[in-house]
Formats: sequence, structure tokens, C-alpha cells
Amino acid sequence: DKRTVCQREMVKILTKATITEEELLPDFRSRMLLAIKELPIMNGTEDSPNTMIGVALVDASIGQVGFGEFVDDERRSRLETLLARYRPQEVLVEQDESRSELLSERTKLLLRNCCASDVTIYGLVSLKEFPVSFNMCEYFSKDDIPESL
Repeated sequence: DKRTVCQREMVKILTKATITEEELLPDFRSRMLLAIKELPIMNGTEDSPNTMIGVALVDASIGQVGFGEFVDDERRSRLETLLARYRPQEVLVEQDESRSELLSERTKLLLRNCCASDVTIYGLVSLKEFPVSFNMCEYFSKDDIPESL
């Protein structure tokens, strides 16, 4: 509308884990954003299946990015340790077109039980909203990004 005094437009989307302005940070805690993806692998037994977990951790307040992958047991012991160590403020998980999370029930349960009650879990649709590895390779100029990411 041409009658407005000033034009408004969205210039930034801020969430708990993406705030970078010091004056908006309530304290000096790190504010981790965790992206997680899991892939079943065949080297486990039927009684004790293993899963490849790919993670990316971002602390936007200090510009720190880390990513990796690991094989986890059925109880998700390593993932539980990672959640306890980094205490993410937000978690990104992959969903399919019908908005169903592409995580095992065990991993979903672990995220609900090990993350603080105020942690937000966002589901993003594969290839539309969830970044794919070749885009990250181009952006970060890395050839060694974990296969699971």
C-alpha cells in the first residue's frame, strides 16, 4: 500500500538457536541447533540392529559448525551422550512428503526424553526443506562430509 509511512519487509527469521545479536541473547550459554538423520545398516544382528546416525551441530551465536556420523546401538547410547553433552535448543529432523518423521521410534523417544522440555523439534521435508549433502559440499568446500548427511 502506497499510503504507509514506511515499507515493512521480513529481513531475518530468528529462533532460539539462530540468534546472533548479543543484545538478544539472555545469557552466555551456547545455543545449539542439531540436525539429525539416521540410516539403518546391515552389520548389526537381527537381535541387535545398528544404525548410522549423521549429525550437524551449529552454534550461530559464535559461528561454530560441526558435523559427523557414528554407528549407534539399538539403545542409541552414543546419541544420548551427544544430547547430554551439547543440550540442543532446537532439533531438525527429516520428514517425508506426508510429514512423517524419518526416524526410528527409539530415536524419537530419546529426543523427547533427553532434550529439555522447551526444545523445539522441527520436521523438514527431504530435498525440499532439508539440505542435501552435495549442497553442503559446495557451500563448505569439503569433500569429507559424512555419507549419512
